[in-house]
Amino acid sequence: MITVKSKILKKYRKSGTNWYRYRVFLTGEPNELSNIKLVKYYLHESFANPIHVSSDRDSNFDIKLRGWGEYLIKIEIIDKLGNSFHGEYWLDLGFGFEKDKKTYPGKIKIT
Repeated sequence: MITVKSKILKKYRKSGTNWYRYRVFLTGEPNELSNIKLVKYYLHESFANPIHVSSDRDSNFDIKLRGWGEYLIKIEIIDKLGNSFHGEYWLDLGFGFEKDKKTYPGKIKIT
């Protein structure tokens, strides 16, 4: 089972609003991660570039972003055979949206 996770790297204030620098990445068994070719992250539509792609296995296919709010990230994992697997992950910045975190836990089964 592949799991999508995030980590806050920095919190700061800009124009009176809390902003966050964070990374989103995959975790899983090494044999599962080694079969992944790339990961597409579909961010909130308010981003200037809402689609990010990572093929960096060494960073667990991470992306680094800046933002001020929590939102649903859609994920597409492409394996080395060209198969596509989909999941959804609620970006948790500590705002307390427990229902959304439970509804979109970021678990993706790759078979």
